[in-house]
Amino acid sequence: MAIGNLFKQQKHKQFEYRPVFYDPEKEEFEKRIKRAQTESKDDKTYVPDIKGKMKEYLISDKKSKTSIKNIRLIIIVITLALLVLMFYYLIEFTTYIMSLK
Repeated sequence: MAIGNLFKQQKHKQFEYRPVFYDPEKEEFEKRIKRAQTESKDDKTYVPDIKGKMKEYLISDKKSKTSIKNIRLIIIVITLALLVLMFYYLIEFTTYIMSLK
């Protein structure tokens, strides 16, 4: 099961489009809520940490992708090294057999 997952490519990410409709009543309501929240806070410079959360998500996503890529690269390098050694010993063996004749 694990070997099959090493050689599969990841599927592309889907983009889910949700159309946004303008609702003036809802927008006014949201503005009033935001105004009330900022007035109720002692700190007037409150900014949600959306950027930090997005960075954490992207970094964790990159780490998992790079680890899979590194494992795949190691397997390919080991396979190529084994093939080179096999051909080298095959050539040595054939020259040995030819020298016996």
